[in-house]
Amino acid sequence: MTIGEYEDLGEQLKAEGMAAAAEAQDERCNHEWDHALGMFAIRRCAEMFEVFYSDDVHGFLEDHGLPEPEGPNAWGSCWKEARTGDNRFIEEAGDQPRRKSKRPQAHAKPMTPYRSLIGSGF
Repeated sequence: MTIGEYEDLGEQLKAEGMAAAAEAQDERCNHEWDHALGMFAIRRCAEMFEVFYSDDVHGFLEDHGLPEPEGPNAWGSCWKEARTGDNRFIEEAGDQPRRKSKRPQAHAKPMTPYRSLIGSGF
C-alpha cells in the first residue's frame, strides 16, 4: 500500500468508528428514555393505587398515549429501582393474590402485586 492508500484507509476507518459511536450514543439515549418513562409510569400508579400490577402500569401508558419502552427487558431495572433503590416507593404485596396478565404479549403470566409506599388516603 502507498502512503495515500493508508491515509484513505485511515479516513475510512475513522468515519466508520465515528458512525458506530454515534449509533451507540443513540442507543444509550433510548435506554435512558425507556428507564425514565418506565419509572414515571410506575410512580404515577403508586400515587394512584394502594396495590397495583404491571398491567395497571401498561394501562396508564396506553390511556395517556405514551409509548411502551422499546423492549420488555427495559422494565426490569425500573421495577428493581422502584422496589429497592435509595428512594424506593413500592414493595411487593405478598398478602395480595397474583393475577394473570390480560395483555396478549404477556401470555397470561402471573403478575406480582405491588403496594405503594407513597400513596395517600389509602
